[in-house]
Amino acid sequence: MNMWVDHFQSCKQDCISLNAHSSNSINQLLGLVELKLREAILKEPTLLVMVVGVPNVGKSALINSIHRIANSRFPVNDKIKRATVGPLPGVTQDIAGYKIASQPSIYVLDTPGVLVPSIPDMETGLKLALTGAVKDSVVGEERIAKYLLSLLNIRKTPLHWGRLLRRREEFDGEPDDSCEKGSSGSLRRRRRFNNSDALYVQVLALIRKCTA
Repeated sequence: MNMWVDHFQSCKQDCISLNAHSSNSINQLLGLVELKLREAILKEPTLLVMVVGVPNVGKSALINSIHRIANSRFPVNDKIKRATVGPLPGVTQDIAGYKIASQPSIYVLDTPGVLVPSIPDMETGLKLALTGAVKDSVVGEERIAKYLLSLLNIRKTPLHWGRLLRRREEFDGEPDDSCEKGSSGSLRRRRRFNNSDALYVQVLALIRKCTA
């Protein structure tokens, strides 16, 4: 992520990394947008800001957060509309506008995801499928799984994930009826770390390796 930020900044383009569910990130973005629109605000009665990106990257979630936080800074009398979000690409089918300020009127436009007209090679398509930008059915779930495994086979597990995999060993030595004190001082039974938990931790480690 930092490499991409450095790349765009080296091209004299404003670039920030953000989390669509973080208020601090959204406020940072709104501050940048407000700075860029300062001159336009004096000339135009209505401003449109378009959010564009590849499918399933979180554009609608970002717009919902912008709408919520901007409304607290620049109250809008209109009823707040929420952009539809979902775990699969292609949820947003049409362009939709969301008013985030009244004086002046500022609208954020949510747009369907866009990709290059043609995928240059198979590996690029597989990478897009792994990120969720392309539906699994387009590439094939088995092919995606094999590609993911091939990536994992050539990478080493980061050391900080090793401690998660050691959790099973730590809990395996405890009796099933082990208890710990809750916040109210009462004893509560701690569930034993079982094989399902171990598999879950291993999956987390695999995902982290793939996205590292």
